Amino acid sequence: MIWGGLVVAGAYARVGGDFARKKPCYLLVQQVRWRGVGKMFSALLKFMASLGVLFGLALVYLNFSKSETTYRCEGMTRYSKAFIEEYSGVGTLPDVIENPDTPLTGYLKVEEYSRLILLWSDHRHYVWWEVPNETLMAWTDTRDLGQQLQLLSYKGDLEGTFSKISLSLSFITSTTEFTGACAIS
Repeated sequence: MIWGGLVVAGAYARVGGDFARKKPCYLLVQQVRWRGVGKMFSALLKFMASLGVLFGLALVYLNFSKSETTYRCEGMTRYSKAFIEEYSGVGTLPDVIENPDTPLTGYLKVEEYSRLILLWSDHRHYVWWEVPNETLMAWTDTRDLGQQLQLLSYKGDLEGTFSKISLSLSFITSTTEFTGACAIS
């Protein structure tokens, strides 16, 4: 007889001693079989739940595990060539704008995330440039070359570099040029 996917004979067995009544064997086999499957399924669910919790904790750790380093950078700045060309001779501005290098002190903050974040993201660094009470710029698109960070514009064009060896910073944006040396602050 085939019942519930099990092949059993239609025999009878005594359960619970000599004076117990006879029960069909296939019911006993099915009850034992389903109890074993239930325990196995329960253990499998517990295992899968614990794997899900561990995976979730790993994801939270990877997304929020970061290191921040702040540098104090001193160097020279001036208007960028594109800015000068665009605004010279406009309105009351002279045809030739003087553009000498001027000293500037700014702060660079580099946020670095775990390398495993590269599984779902193209970059793992955020770089912030601040001149106190004046300017704040951010580069969210960076390229890590090991000992150098390349700072990319929103279009993907190279705007600057930061050397992890010499701690030098150089960038050219649409309005500003800066070249200088940094130290951990």
